[in-house]
Amino acid sequence: MKKGFKLLSLLMACLFVFVLATGCGSSDNKSGSGDKKGETANLIWWCIGDQPKDLDAVQAEINKYLKEKVNATVEFKFASFGDYTEKMNKVIASGEDYDMAFTCSWANPFAANAQKGAYYKLNDLLDEYGKDIKDLIPGELWPAATIKGNIYAVPAYKDTAFAPYLVFAKEYVDKYNIDYKNINTLEKLEPALKTIKENEPSMTPLVLTGNEGWHGLFDEFDTIINSEVPVGVQFTDETATVVNLFKTDIVMNKLNTLHKYYKEGYINKDAPTLTEAPKFRFVYGAHGFPNADVAWAQDGGYDVVSTLRYQPYFATGSVQGSMQAISVNSKHPEAAMKVLNLANSDSKFRNMLAYGLEGKNYQKTGDNTIKLLNDGWNTAAFSQATFFNMYVVDPAPANMWTDLKEFNKTAKPSPILGFVFDDSKVQTQLAVIKNAYAKYKAQVTTGVADPNEVVPKMIKDLEDAGINDVIKEAQDQINAWKASK
Repeated sequence: MKKGFKLLSLLMACLFVFVLATGCGSSDNKSGSGDKKGETANLIWWCIGDQPKDLDAVQAEINKYLKEKVNATVEFKFASFGDYTEKMNKVIASGEDYDMAFTCSWANPFAANAQKGAYYKLNDLLDEYGKDIKDLIPGELWPAATIKGNIYAVPAYKDTAFAPYLVFAKEYVDKYNIDYKNINTLEKLEPALKTIKENEPSMTPLVLTGNEGWHGLFDEFDTIINSEVPVGVQFTDETATVVNLFKTDIVMNKLNTLHKYYKEGYINKDAPTLTEAPKFRFVYGAHGFPNADVAWAQDGGYDVVSTLRYQPYFATGSVQGSMQAISVNSKHPEAAMKVLNLANSDSKFRNMLAYGLEGKNYQKTGDNTIKLLNDGWNTAAFSQATFFNMYVVDPAPANMWTDLKEFNKTAKPSPILGFVFDDSKVQTQLAVIKNAYAKYKAQVTTGVADPNEVVPKMIKDLEDAGINDVIKEAQDQINAWKASK
């Protein structure tokens, strides 16, 4: 979903560096002059996702409300999921005017842009204009939005804990009385997979794709960079030791189990070449939260039940999964913070952002529940702000967000929560590592290859590509980060 674009990449990279050095502003926040008293601040807000059909109508009503509340208006701009990163690269590199933008670990990358000076320091703005945000978001999460002591983005406090689930088709769980609640590991899946294979010959029990493999392969680790660079720290390791994930017993045991399942016929034969999973699957791995069954059911078109695989954790990547930044060149940083604060504290504004207009795009069915009337305001609500002042969409239970808030309280912090890796010294190695891993990924992570034969070859290629340099650099940075705390 987040594919890069090679066209004009060299020119864009040079332009990006040049503009940041000369015209994009500095991390000292000298470019934002603030809002003149009494003047309405007209803000530009970049959003991820396709432009909704009812943009004009909803934006007009939002602006009436914002002008009344914080004397500001917004102009929403949209770029699709596939285009968003490239679009924001161009906006930032060219110095194009904007005030706020969605940023995260996987699109319009937060750490890279913050380190290059593209985003505004928010420490003082939060203290003065973002007090509701600071009251809402737990203190232990802010380090994930902080680089060298400065806060550069507002996390969307929602399903922020990293919580891996197994999701089952309810029809077949009920039909064969499968004890899904006690299936929380890949290994414990075997009896259920065997039942489906023996009784439903037209079904493949475990459908995998080559671009994803087994979804939960690295779930016990806080991956320092991303899933394409198999380097991380185990969530339960308080020493925060950085490891090559394929040299751990945890991952190797999963690979051996997958290979066994493949030989038994539980996994689809075309797994390495399949690029998109079918809508219906008996079981799959996912990251979620309590009551997420409703969302998964709506997405797939069939009822599901799920099991939490293990203790949820707050990780830097999970906190950085959805954030809002203010441009270092914003002419109205105070107003931008006021709008973000309102989105995280004012239910009326938050629900307009998420669902559009009552009576036009949605209809209330209870004090805190709604049904959607159409897709006229189909935006990425997860990217905007917190869930905890939003309506719940039928047929999800009315207590969905209160349950989620309580669930977040059970999450433990990763031993490296708040650590942000600076890849500037190992960018060459990272590019080669990704290519080396890509050669093996589809075969290894779907169970097709015998891991005892292939993984040693892959590890050698990864080491030749420089993965040990990355591990050392990451460990040195983590040690320094821990010492500074």
